[in-house]
Amino acid sequence: MIVDAYFDAESSYWNELYQHDDVFGVIYQQRRTMAMKYFDELSLPKESRILEVGCGAGFTTVDLAHRGYTIEALDRVKMMIDLTCRNALDSGVANRVKASIGDIFHLRVASQQTF
Repeated sequence: MIVDAYFDAESSYWNELYQHDDVFGVIYQQRRTMAMKYFDELSLPKESRILEVGCGAGFTTVDLAHRGYTIEALDRVKMMIDLTCRNALDSGVANRVKASIGDIFHLRVASQQTF
């Protein structure tokens, strides 16, 4: 798929974008901050398990894991899963993150698990 090939080839850009101080970096940083603000307003119990579909480089995954949640992170692109795992490990939350290749159309969630 063309989109998967793009994100595979450009994975390092998406990993570094959140540290840039140019207009695109700032836009993505603010979007992530706003998304986490909205998420915090949900006031989910800390024992909640969260399914994140399309985790990209894993920055939201790491933010959620830092809040105490257990995250099942999915992305269609192996390089993005690798980045998510590395970012979780570097941030000290790898024990709260399970990242795997997948997408919304082919979820492999056991029937006894609830998200």
